[in-house]
Amino acid sequence: MGNELAILGLGNMLYLEGMDLTLPQEKLVEEAFKRYAKIGLEKITLDEDYGPYSIRGKRDERMMGYHGLNYGLSGTRRMQRIIERPEVEAAVGVGFCGALDPEMKKGDIIIARNAAMSPYVIHSDQWKNKLAWGSADKELALAIGRKAEDAGYDVRMGNIYTVINTASETPEFIEELKEGKFDGIEMETAALYQLANAINKPCAVILEVSDNQAKENGCNIKKRVQELIDAGEHTRLAEIVREAMLETFKCEEQ
Repeated sequence: MGNELAILGLGNMLYLEGMDLTLPQEKLVEEAFKRYAKIGLEKITLDEDYGPYSIRGKRDERMMGYHGLNYGLSGTRRMQRIIERPEVEAAVGVGFCGALDPEMKKGDIIIARNAAMSPYVIHSDQWKNKLAWGSADKELALAIGRKAEDAGYDVRMGNIYTVINTASETPEFIEELKEGKFDGIEMETAALYQLANAINKPCAVILEVSDNQAKENGCNIKKRVQELIDAGEHTRLAEIVREAMLETFKCEEQ
């Protein structure tokens, strides 16, 4: 069994975005430490085997990795490379989503209990019959939800629909998703769950609501997400995940 915990930045490149990756290794590590000190890693190294937007380091004697992924399914290949590594014991995705319940507001949290996607990326009556599902590890998802509630967030355990591109997000399609009991919409979770389920690796996803598609379809989603990142929300969610993972997966005594 592996002994490393992986946190995946879904749809953003985490704190390494904008860094000059041509800098000498020691300079990259120094800059990375300044950014990741907020999350509390005690020792940091950059690992080229994981890709240029990955950092691994120690926390409470446990190896942890932080990995930034591209938007949507373009990040799936790197996602698979990370979670399939034998040293990785469990993985949690941290990202943002559009809410489908008009009662939800920006800043609320959805812990993705289940996630589905369909090959029909354009609005089609057939999409409901072609859903491919994946599920979270129940114990891990509940632990993250409790930590988020303790931090003051309004938390919901819900179902997520993963779109392959935003062309499918028509008002009519959003209404159908609401009727199908989906709570949020984004571009990565179902792929992550299906990969993790296929290899029996514990996995969960925490998503912060950036916009409400039930009330403001067509808004500037990237701008809303960037506002949350600039406000430090990704850091806060990563801290919540780190604490929940360290409590859920205790180090075995040597």
